[in-house]
Amino acid sequence: MGHAGESTAIYRAALDAAQDGPARCRALIGLAAGMRVTDDFDGAFEALDQAQAIAESEALNLERSQVHYYRGNLYFPLGEIEGCLKEHEQALAHAQLAASPEDEARALSGLGDAFYSSGRMITALDYFRRCIDLCHQHGYGRIAVGNQYMVAWGRFYLNDVSGALADALDAIASAERIGHQRAEMVARLTAGRVLVESGDVAAAEPHIRRGLELAESLGASRFKPFQLIYIARIRHARGAPADESVDLMHQALELAHQTGAGFLAAWVLGTLALVSNDAEEAAVALRDGEALLAKGCVGHNYYAFYRSAIEVALRREDWHEVDRYADALMAYASEEPLPWSEFLSARGHALAAYGRGEHGEEIVRELARLRDGARQAGLLAPLTAIQQALDGLSEHSGY
Repeated sequence: MGHAGESTAIYRAALDAAQDGPARCRALIGLAAGMRVTDDFDGAFEALDQAQAIAESEALNLERSQVHYYRGNLYFPLGEIEGCLKEHEQALAHAQLAASPEDEARALSGLGDAFYSSGRMITALDYFRRCIDLCHQHGYGRIAVGNQYMVAWGRFYLNDVSGALADALDAIASAERIGHQRAEMVARLTAGRVLVESGDVAAAEPHIRRGLELAESLGASRFKPFQLIYIARIRHARGAPADESVDLMHQALELAHQTGAGFLAAWVLGTLALVSNDAEEAAVALRDGEALLAKGCVGHNYYAFYRSAIEVALRREDWHEVDRYADALMAYASEEPLPWSEFLSARGHALAAYGRGEHGEEIVRELARLRDGARQAGLLAPLTAIQQALDGLSEHSGY
């Protein structure tokens, strides 16, 4: 039995032994927390509904905060953005009423998740930092470790690649030190993603492989597609045959639908299109991915999907589609523009213009600007196509 299964068994026993309402309420909350890790969402929602009824009838503000916090955590992977935000706002309000800085820290983390889910990565980063600051003030090391990797994600979207990698590696070390395997799992995924975008797939691979081992040992099926995405991305970057990568993405897609399509399925579909050599398969994956985005998903799907879709369209030399995806990326990020999305959108438009035959001074300046920005940020994977275009312009135009 994994750690989550052991925890669930303990809380079931506590529930059976509970002699009063508060004890029963706490056992139900613990049971829901364990079910969340193993993706038993229905069971977790049911336990939280029962706990909330007790907490409200007995005016237990601390337990009410915890109920709202865990329910918000369940809404997050389902892409229920409004519900996630409202639950964590309630969690914060009740934590303050209960004068519990520990639960306030958790609620701040939850609000970070809620804004992350809506694609507002700058606001999310602020909440995660506030959470960690509060943890440091009060010595809540385990909560801090469970949020440090999210600071790394936020810094990545700000094009602070070196800072993101440093935070991810620190999060891995901290998680290993205290035995927080779930935090280590996500921190390794974070480091792997940053390294892939940095162009260092050799350094990324051991993090992704270890993250997959942890996901399997923890029974965290929701995170396995993440790791499979980056195994496929690493293979693709190395020029490996597409068949195995495509198979990995079909496995990832099945898992993503089993554990809640709103969390990761569109990201998987974008990656499937990227790694497939079959034009029709890629086109279907992109259509299906856009359909999921239209229904509403966790925010990281939009950024990752459009990132891959732009690459697929560039590969096909479908310049209109490159522009469309680049515009869609900017439109999604319009409420809170990010340096990462602005760079990738501008890169898409510039490479499409070059592909159409625009070879004048204006496109040379724009590509040079993007090249310098990619180098400064450390985004070496998307730099390659920019440099190739500049080299082509130099050969043919003397620039």
